[in-house]
Amino acid sequence: MSKQTPDDIACLNTCKEPMNHCHRKLLSTEALAEYLDVALSTLRQYRLDGKGPTYIKIGHLVRYRVEDVEEWLATKKH
Repeated sequence: MSKQTPDDIACLNTCKEPMNHCHRKLLSTEALAEYLDVALSTLRQYRLDGKGPTYIKIGHLVRYRVEDVEEWLATKKH
């Protein structure tokens, strides 16, 4: 799987539609951190604490399904 390019992250940052309309279906930890504007260590801690979005392990890689991220974000509304 190739690294996400600035265009991929720009899609996440500028897409006016829900995230699942973007062309990326799996997000790296780096791309999700960029989208959420949080540190990588925050997402790592969320995984350890079971507080973050559901993730997928592919070998040593961690990936997030866009649908899971949207679902998790929906639970964060106040």
